[in-house]
Amino acid sequence: MVVTVEVLTGPPGSGKSTQMMRGMADTPGRYLWAAPITDLIDEQVPRLRELASSADVLELHGKAKLRGSVGRNISELPAQYGAECHVGAFVTHEGMLGADLTAFAGWHVRIDETPNSIAAGILKIPHSVDLFKAHYTLEPMSGTDWSQVVPRNRAKNWAHFARDDIGKQLANFHALASGARGVIIGLNDWNDARDRSGVEWLSVWTPAELDACASVTLTGAGYFHSLAHRITSACLADQVQYVRTPALNSRRTGQPKVRIHYFTQAHRGTTSFWDKSQGRWCLVQVCEWLVKHVPDLGYWSGNEAPRHLLEHRVRGRIVAPKLAGLNALRDYKSCAFLYSSKAVAEDKPLKSVFGLSDDDIIAARETEDILQFAFRGAIRHPSYDGPYDIYLYHQAQADAVAAAMAGYGLFDVEVTPIIDSPIMNTLIEGTATTASLNAAIKRETKREQDRVRAKRYRDKKSKKERVCKRLANAAAK
Repeated sequence: MVVTVEVLTGPPGSGKSTQMMRGMADTPGRYLWAAPITDLIDEQVPRLRELASSADVLELHGKAKLRGSVGRNISELPAQYGAECHVGAFVTHEGMLGADLTAFAGWHVRIDETPNSIAAGILKIPHSVDLFKAHYTLEPMSGTDWSQVVPRNRAKNWAHFARDDIGKQLANFHALASGARGVIIGLNDWNDARDRSGVEWLSVWTPAELDACASVTLTGAGYFHSLAHRITSACLADQVQYVRTPALNSRRTGQPKVRIHYFTQAHRGTTSFWDKSQGRWCLVQVCEWLVKHVPDLGYWSGNEAPRHLLEHRVRGRIVAPKLAGLNALRDYKSCAFLYSSKAVAEDKPLKSVFGLSDDDIIAARETEDILQFAFRGAIRHPSYDGPYDIYLYHQAQADAVAAAMAGYGLFDVEVTPIIDSPIMNTLIEGTATTASLNAAIKRETKREQDRVRAKRYRDKKSKKERVCKRLANAAAK
């Protein structure tokens, strides 16, 4: 059976979620709405109650007051509501991905933002393999070196493992293995792990799981660049088809002046680098620059190391790094995001099984996360036409975000280096190609200076032409 997924397209702030919710209110039926975080559900639930006062509106997530587990409450929904009911049940992405939705025939699924539906990793268990043998069996997949991981006791949830000092490292793995999407692993026999340096595993959820549902609609400005879409298209192209529907308000009425600033062009920031002394020194330089030059910064965030070093020092509102869909920051006119989400060793299964590259992973994770973060501010308003400043760590991030924004109809976007940044040309210690990198940096700096001079000349020439034209018009009168 082919699942048709309608994808509402358009930049963040173009009203995709509102459009989806109005359809949910205007057309009675049974709806399961999945959002990335509970804070977003807190915004959405009152809106649906206002738009559809006669509908039952439920919240099924960990912060809601529920009897029983979230998974149990979700699984019992179909038995509680018949086809004639008008109901909207709000769950998190995590709740939806872990639930068995085979009983939701006739329900309409609405997914707000792209879910993080791919998990992968490498297990190094030469000595602890007996722990896995005790809790899981393997069902080999015909013709492959992979097996389905099957829990021996599904009554145990992730919390059982989280209470144990050793077992808590298995909590996430067990939650995935026990959920609807399950886990596959590159083994046919647990004993083979004793002689292996690492064993690859994967857990993948795709919209094909929703084949029993009446309809599926998804919002997500970058969905077609996501890992979820890449993997679904690679493996299940004959089971999932997509229909693109532009959001009703996808066109902007205002053109803001977006300036994307970056602190360095000589090295990329990574979580491992920021955990080292030189990386922390670089973050301190960024912190001091922001304190001195951007005292009115709107909001900011980053990975754990940047947040710890900048908190209580940098002005502005500190927020979580993942902000998809939230509207609470729309009055801010600047943001800073010191963030990295590059390919790591645990992504090896995504590369080996699906042929993804490091660049694919960066585009799907890091660039999309930065875009979602930056679009929480004033440019979320389609009518906003004022200045908007974004501060990022590395030039490659700024260039990628600028290119994506141009695709969203933001044409007045300028990428500019922070000329007096103390780390603009700082190289990571141990780099073998220091001389060649320094030469490349000098060439790029000269090209940037040439571009700035050329722009100034064009602006000066344009101003002169406008003045001459006004004088000529005045003389003619």
